[in-house]
Amino acid sequence: MAKPPALCGAHKHHDGQSGADKTMEDSHWTAQYHPQSGYVYRDGQNIFQQIQNDEHKPKRTHNLYWPFCNHGEWSLGKFLVETMTQTEINRFLKLSWFDVKEKPSFSSARELLSWMDLVPPRLKWCIMQFEVQWYTTAAPIHLIWCDDLEVAKSLFGYPIFAQNMSFDPLHVREAFSTQDQLPEGIIMPIIAALDKTPVTRQTGSLEMHPLFLTIGNIDSDIHMKATSHAWRCVAYIPIPKFETHSDYHTILKSCVWHKCVDLVFASLKVAEKVGEFMPDPFGELRYCFTPLVAWIADLPEQLMITSVSKNASPITLATHKQFGDANCHDPCTVEHTLELLYILSKHSSSKAMQASLNEFHDCKVAILEAEARWGKSSVKEDFYIPKLELLLSFAEAIRNNSGLIQFTADVTLSQERANRKISVSRSSASFDREEWMRQFDLYLLLRQHNHALVNAVIDEDEEVYTMDLTMAWVSCVAPNEQHHFSAPRPIRNHFTKGILSDSTNAALTVTCSPDGSNLSWPDVMHTYGLPDLCHKVTEYIQRYADDAEGCLWMFSTIKIWSKFRIQLHSTFRPSINMPSQAVQAEPPSDTFPSRNCDAIFLDTDQGANNPGFPVAQVCIVFQLAPPRRSTVKLPDFLLHPLLYVQPFYIVKTPKDLEDTQLWKLERVYAPATQPKTRTRFVIPIMEVTHAAELVPVYREKVDCSLTSATSQEHYDHLYLNRYADKEMYNALHELLDTEYTLYD
Repeated sequence: MAKPPALCGAHKHHDGQSGADKTMEDSHWTAQYHPQSGYVYRDGQNIFQQIQNDEHKPKRTHNLYWPFCNHGEWSLGKFLVETMTQTEINRFLKLSWFDVKEKPSFSSARELLSWMDLVPPRLKWCIMQFEVQWYTTAAPIHLIWCDDLEVAKSLFGYPIFAQNMSFDPLHVREAFSTQDQLPEGIIMPIIAALDKTPVTRQTGSLEMHPLFLTIGNIDSDIHMKATSHAWRCVAYIPIPKFETHSDYHTILKSCVWHKCVDLVFASLKVAEKVGEFMPDPFGELRYCFTPLVAWIADLPEQLMITSVSKNASPITLATHKQFGDANCHDPCTVEHTLELLYILSKHSSSKAMQASLNEFHDCKVAILEAEARWGKSSVKEDFYIPKLELLLSFAEAIRNNSGLIQFTADVTLSQERANRKISVSRSSASFDREEWMRQFDLYLLLRQHNHALVNAVIDEDEEVYTMDLTMAWVSCVAPNEQHHFSAPRPIRNHFTKGILSDSTNAALTVTCSPDGSNLSWPDVMHTYGLPDLCHKVTEYIQRYADDAEGCLWMFSTIKIWSKFRIQLHSTFRPSINMPSQAVQAEPPSDTFPSRNCDAIFLDTDQGANNPGFPVAQVCIVFQLAPPRRSTVKLPDFLLHPLLYVQPFYIVKTPKDLEDTQLWKLERVYAPATQPKTRTRFVIPIMEVTHAAELVPVYREKVDCSLTSATSQEHYDHLYLNRYADKEMYNALHELLDTEYTLYD
């Protein structure tokens, strides 16, 4: 692609490195950035700088809150618009309370909303009515939409995302091949999402497809959070009801959807081909290309997007009767779709995933022969499941585009639920009003405190307790104003007041008030079914004191907790504190007849209390306590809660188990005991490093009496689940990258 004459800039990164030399390195991997990306051509203006210099700048020179009189009136107007309907606003403004209090400058809801529409920067929403030739509908077809390119610009130039925005593609197959075809510009990957949602109920049952958009430059852990407001609605696509034979309804609705999307995405398609200059969050102008890289949608919408029937796969050439086979079929490409349209016009970790799928396909005949596959009321004799065929394409998609978790539909579903209150009868100007009010509120705060309109908050050198970007910026600019902004509850930092693990990588905590206090040894041993608890505590004390019996007599009562919490730093961003996890240690009950005990990782480097087992199950969390009114102080080795645990051997590693790629554990039993007795010992809580999740290794014949509450205690062999989430996977990858002793 030839470079336009206007493109003459410097290859600039905000960390001072050149694109060709810039890499991401740590102890495990190196990622190369593309040498042609990341160019800055000249200074521009981010969203807040555009607000400062818009056409109303002269009026806001003396009154920052124009058209409102002051900050109080702006706050009142914002509150009324966010929480009340127009009728309720009018009733509020007519209250007799205003006979003795000063009235606001606006006298009606209409006037207030017209003032709010002056809040910059606003997108222009359009409503277009159209028809499908030769077909009638029960109601007119209305498309509600705004300029998709302007939405992409507003996301790219929003200063909130300044420290969470990437301008260079990593060396991933699809990203690098796309960047190779471009001049010295950057890729702005467009991610779109939609799902059918009801707009009105009991008044016509109107349904539409809200169409959302975000850009892949925003870090995935940010745009995956609904509270980050990284997704914007760009259109409400109608779902018309046609007055024709039902056989034609699906294809007619699909035609309407494609016509609407073609119109909505017109500007982005042009920018994908020829590029567009856009200011980034730092106010620097970049040359951007906007390829559509992903659609996030449920299966019905996937079929509509790819124009295939429900008996075919939306991403491969597989059809209904091939959904259950083990073959990954050829992809459904643009060329193939166009060829079919032409014919019709003439005639009318990825390896582990593949291993698991292969195992399923090897065993599916036995599942059918055992009549274990059931429908709603009878046995089914096939596996014609569309999503089963879809799984076969996931491995290749991961290799091409990295982890698929970044394309989760959870965030857009939250956005759709929030937009269900919108009615077509409302003014089109109101669709994004709350988003712009939120941005303008932050802009006013920055101007009020004479702060720069570029987010220069760097959090890499200090611990951060929340991922909310707005609150992080406000806390640096005006900490006393944080209560004016709504945000998720911040993550509590247990590293400041909690108990640090011996490795200092984890913070552990129990509640100030225990679940049981002043309990006797016999009562606790009976309740938890642990007859050797007192003996194991004695063994623990003997490691630190000569007179263990005297120590037990001096601290003759026990405090117990049914759980404790463990908090870790993010393995991807060590400055971020992750939400704490609860580790349960409940006694037998009606709900959990065999106890409810979670597993943990132990610090094997300490060695004083742990004989070398890396994983154990927590049976009870307790602490010795002196009798009431006693002034005796606890010694250091009893100062923190203790854990009574049951350890596991590691018998297989992921290298040994290619089918699951998991660690296999086995319970440890005391030698020469009849009946078999599990090995148990007591450790201080500081020797815990991580929480663990275990999955039973089911035998060929499963006991049908087992439930989720009893299965874990029933089996002696368990898998260590490292696929629970990406943080757990990465933590276990580092934690278990050690030569442990394996037991046969």
